[in-house]
Amino acid sequence: MLIVLTGLCVGDQAFAQRRSAEWIRKLEDSQYPEYRLDAKNEIARYSKYDFSDAIKPQSEFLGFIEPNYQRLKVYFAHISKSKNDPRKYLVKGATAVLNNRCDFTGSISLTEVREYHSVHFGVDDEYKSQGIRKQGVAIGRFRLEEDPKQKHVGVFEGTMLLYWYLDRAGKLKYDDIELGADGYRNNQYVSIWTQYGSKKGTQANWGEYRIPLSGDLDMGDGEFSVNPKYLDNGWRDYKPLQ
Repeated sequence: MLIVLTGLCVGDQAFAQRRSAEWIRKLEDSQYPEYRLDAKNEIARYSKYDFSDAIKPQSEFLGFIEPNYQRLKVYFAHISKSKNDPRKYLVKGATAVLNNRCDFTGSISLTEVREYHSVHFGVDDEYKSQGIRKQGVAIGRFRLEEDPKQKHVGVFEGTMLLYWYLDRAGKLKYDDIELGADGYRNNQYVSIWTQYGSKKGTQANWGEYRIPLSGDLDMGDGEFSVNPKYLDNGWRDYKPLQ
């Protein structure tokens, strides 16, 4: 799969493509057969659904920006489906690194919707009687532009992935079915942040419950746990989600 990220300098673009493709490939070639994705891209069939509620985070985003896994806080204040493009979602929110908070506006454009081979019913099959019809992932490209009138601002651009399911009534929902399972995560974002006026980008990733491609920052097994050597990079006040 080729993930195309536009607007980045050639070196950063190639890096982002490599990392994003590696991330997606793990989902396609899962070591667990029941978690493997069907090959067919069902984006045309799923464009009629509204993914806004699934894109909306249900918990605090965990994130970092390089160098040295500096803590990045990301907030989505408003998400709406575009009236002109059924695959595009408009986003407003803010970011914060240390004491620097910036507002942003942007968009997420879904490029793929993939279904799992089989439906998962959560820990001890607690959702087995809920009538879940389908379950899968949505993959998209995003661009979030920070307010150029503020300080230390730029553009986040990259690839995102979210987990969804269709309920008994055929409504598309945020997939929290396996929330109690070790390693659960959702709304994963891999990006390059480029400061306005610069050609050199910086890795910046975030997600719910875990952060994609987070190297040795995350020492947790069942849940996210900060490596002590990075605590002074904005993580001292982090408290694990209950």
